[in-house]
Amino acid sequence: MVKLVTTIGRGGFRMSKVAIVTGAGQGIGFAISKRLVEDGVKVGVLDYDAETAEKAVAELSEDKAFSVVADVSKQAEVAAAFQKVVDHFGDLNVVVNNAGVAPTKSLDTITEEQFQRTFNINIGGVI
Repeated sequence: MVKLVTTIGRGGFRMSKVAIVTGAGQGIGFAISKRLVEDGVKVGVLDYDAETAEKAVAELSEDKAFSVVADVSKQAEVAAAFQKVVDHFGDLNVVVNNAGVAPTKSLDTITEEQFQRTFNINIGGVI
C-alpha cells in the first residue's frame, strides 16, 4: 500500500497535491481516485464518458475531484485535459495512467478497427 507524504517546497511552504487519473470513472481508476481523495489529494477524474466522470466526482468529493473528458489515444485531448486540471486546481503533480480496454471477443473475431482502438488506448495512452 502506498502512503503519500507531504511535500515541502522551497522556503518551507506546502506544495499542493494534485493528481490526474485516466480511466477514473469506474473500476480500478475510480478506486485509485477514491484512495487519493481520502489521502488529501485533489484529483482530476479523466474518462472518455462525461456522465461517468461526473458521477464519479459526485461520489468522491465535488471539492477535491474534478471531471475531465478525453480519449487517451488522442494526444491533443490529453494535453487539454491536463491543462483543465491545472486551471481548476492550480497545479498537477501526479499522473496515473490507468485507462485501458480489453476486447471481450475471441481473437479470430476482432476487427482491425477494434485492434487499432485497443492498441491506441493501451499503448498510445501511456506514451
